[in-house]
Amino acid sequence: MKRSNHFLCLFLVATLVTAGCETDKDKEQSARDKDLERIAKQERKRAREHDTDPVIATDRDRPDDRTTDRRGMKEIPAEAQAVGTGEGKRLEYEPTHDGVIYVYDADADQVVFVGRIRDRERFRLDPDGGRALINSRTVLRSDLNPRHRYRLYFDRAN
Repeated sequence: MKRSNHFLCLFLVATLVTAGCETDKDKEQSARDKDLERIAKQERKRAREHDTDPVIATDRDRPDDRTTDRRGMKEIPAEAQAVGTGEGKRLEYEPTHDGVIYVYDADADQVVFVGRIRDRERFRLDPDGGRALINSRTVLRSDLNPRHRYRLYFDRAN
């Protein structure tokens, strides 16, 4: 009888210790899940803050090249907003303020055009035709590669 009580006591102690360990594991897992959820929420918030320009064709899946060490991007002010991107197709932008427009060739890592543009003027980049226009006036004639990826940036005049 004493032996069965002794085994019963050992069994109960072992059960309680094991249950306590599982609870600690559950708590740790819950804490990890909360941390991951908090981090994901912060990343979503950061992404929304950086994606403030709903203008044309912004490529939301590509990181901003200005955060990397790229020579050509250093010519574009950090305040300039990405307003369009494309590969071998026409890019257009019509600002609502005066400012400066930058055309960046992502594949060649170089700025191919910088020019002032006024409120409500229409900028059009035509890589196939090798030119850029503001309204109907040609502002760039060049050998633009239609297979390259181009990006438009706009820096609003103060």
